[in-house]
Amino acid sequence: MIRGKAEHAGYECAFGKEIDPYHMFIGIVPHLVYLARRSADEEAYSYRGFHVGASLFALLPKLRQTVLFSAGNTKLENEAKLCAEMRILNELESYGQIVGDSPQAIGLVIVGTSDRQLIKGVTGRESSTLHPCQECQDIMGKSSVITDETLIVTAGIDSDDHQVHSYGQLRDFYDALRRGDDPTDSFAHGSPNFDQWHTRQAFYDYMSGPYGQEVERKTPAEAARIAVSSVFVEPHGSEQEKPTMTDEEEAEILKRMAHIVNPPLR
Repeated sequence: MIRGKAEHAGYECAFGKEIDPYHMFIGIVPHLVYLARRSADEEAYSYRGFHVGASLFALLPKLRQTVLFSAGNTKLENEAKLCAEMRILNELESYGQIVGDSPQAIGLVIVGTSDRQLIKGVTGRESSTLHPCQECQDIMGKSSVITDETLIVTAGIDSDDHQVHSYGQLRDFYDALRRGDDPTDSFAHGSPNFDQWHTRQAFYDYMSGPYGQEVERKTPAEAARIAVSSVFVEPHGSEQEKPTMTDEEEAEILKRMAHIVNPPLR
């Protein structure tokens, strides 16, 4: 079911630049979390009580529109599961056929349990948020709307801890696990809440602009992933997570950001 659609035709004329879907995605992540949680609460059904919700932000490049979708999972006893991610991708692909455009999934938000043992039963590895199961990862790999740069934000239904990966990074991580390797999930950063969210957009603009490029050139998707991952919040939990940048790079960014952002990044 389409939960919302917003047209952005004329954005380029108003601001004198091309649409930046990653900037837009960062700005609405808290709303996407709300939509995913609402779907988990109102739409999801599982005989085991294992509810998952998902929401998606996509770009229709020819129509110059963006669309939002949300869905919950379904699991009936003795029947195949229908994951929230499966439903939402089917809806987006069908919508693209109806309107005659080729949607590009910019970001997907998934909310689920924060119980590490339950998560391990789904993905085979403990983590602070629920990642897509192997079946969903395989479907994403074959989907015409998902790219390696599609961002996947995972969060709790009742907890604001969240992580962010690109689809390509998530796929490579779980491929390594299935080969028997023990990779470090260096792309996961826990953050306690969604307050001060506007600072992430400011950080993205910084990383995408001329000042940020002096530190390290990033693609828009990678700059958005770093911004959403809250790199300025100390990692927490039992796992030691690898920082995204060095202390020197972070200090230099904070110094320059102090002149262009108010309030400053925390």
